[in-house]
Amino acid sequence: MRSCIKRFLDLVLLLGIISAINYASLKAQAISDSVLSIPKPMPAQRMVIHPLSLINLSDRVGRKLDSRIRTIIKKNGNYFVFSGDQVREIFQSQNLSTQSNCKSVDCLSTFGQNTGADFGIGGEIRLLPNGYHFDLNLVGTIQKRRMNHVSKTLTSDWERLINIELPDLINKLLETPKTEISGTLIVKSDADSAIVYVDGILVGKTPYTNSDMSFGSHLVRVVNTSEFKEKIEKILLTPDEPILTVVSNFRFKLGELYVSGLPYGASLTLNDIRVGAIPYKDEKVFWGEYNIIAKHIGYYDQELTTQIKGYEPKHVELVLKYKNRYLAMFYSALLPGWGQAYSGHYKRATAFPIIYASGILASQFMNQQYSDALITYEEKRDIYKASIPLSESIDGARSDMDLALDDANKKRLIGLSAVAATTLFWFYNLNDALLGFPPRIRDPWESEKARFPALSYSATNNALILTLNNEF
Repeated sequence: MRSCIKRFLDLVLLLGIISAINYASLKAQAISDSVLSIPKPMPAQRMVIHPLSLINLSDRVGRKLDSRIRTIIKKNGNYFVFSGDQVREIFQSQNLSTQSNCKSVDCLSTFGQNTGADFGIGGEIRLLPNGYHFDLNLVGTIQKRRMNHVSKTLTSDWERLINIELPDLINKLLETPKTEISGTLIVKSDADSAIVYVDGILVGKTPYTNSDMSFGSHLVRVVNTSEFKEKIEKILLTPDEPILTVVSNFRFKLGELYVSGLPYGASLTLNDIRVGAIPYKDEKVFWGEYNIIAKHIGYYDQELTTQIKGYEPKHVELVLKYKNRYLAMFYSALLPGWGQAYSGHYKRATAFPIIYASGILASQFMNQQYSDALITYEEKRDIYKASIPLSESIDGARSDMDLALDDANKKRLIGLSAVAATTLFWFYNLNDALLGFPPRIRDPWESEKARFPALSYSATNNALILTLNNEF
């Protein structure tokens, strides 16, 4: 009896131990399931892949490659990749459509912004005789710039392509350089304490500096409260240009410009506007950059760029280089009018070649007329000689011969006159190129300096300086 009770108690104890073990196992499974059911945090970088353009590939192979690329990016661990179904749902909800071949920065940026992604991948896959060619772009949708690009032909061995070469290529594409995400915005104004708004938000007064301005486009508004004026400017802050300075000036700033030099009377042009001649003075010149060009007949043009900034007078001196009159004569000897163009007489340079060419053409024409008249004369002369033995119509034949001879002599005289006139014009052209060349214009005070050594002239301030060396 006692042994039966002991066995019963052992059985109860064994059942209790088994029940405890089962309970502990179920509890552990429940805890494990609850832990696994907690959603994993989504990676900070969201990636969307635009449907790749398939060339010489079937849709089935394209879907396999697309799925493999998504799997490789997911294994990278730094990106959350939108599935193809998610992309289609987003575009259907927004009534958008995808382009057939989207791999440019603008297209992928727009595509990524529509899906809410930080990065976008697009490009094409082309089947070649020696393998698969991948041309892929990685674009940052926020920065609106291409982060990386790969273009490579991989093996045609499918297993090696899927397991080795394609993962290496995609990981290389994802190796984007680390870039800053913010830049610096500086706002200046000539108005005292002008109010600055950025994207419609009051941020401060000028001078204003923000060293943590996010990349992208911003609207900067500067308000001058004292004059009730404002200026609005749209800017684009990018990693390529991380520092931007916005200057809003409400007042016109004027400076002074003085231009001196040689020759006197040379025409001056400021920013393609004729303003006068040397010497030139303007006491109300807006601040800025000016391109000054001085021109004068017989001189080489002189060009200079200067900056007017500040209230101190700006002095510029231009000395034009004198041309060679004998070179002008040589040019005119080769081609009438060329020397005149070289010296700057453009009207004569246009007329002289026309006159010279007309003289040559007239000479050739009259020479041809003389040749034709001479042939006619010889024909009439032969007729006259043939009529002498017969004594028939000898008077009429002689009259025709004399008229033909007179006509030939007249045309010969006109032709010789044209040749002489053309030759004389050629010599006149040489004389005009040499003697008609403008003389060198010297300093108007040079003769006075020679006569009075103690008298000097300053071209800088247009003043006379008189020096007296007298001993008492």
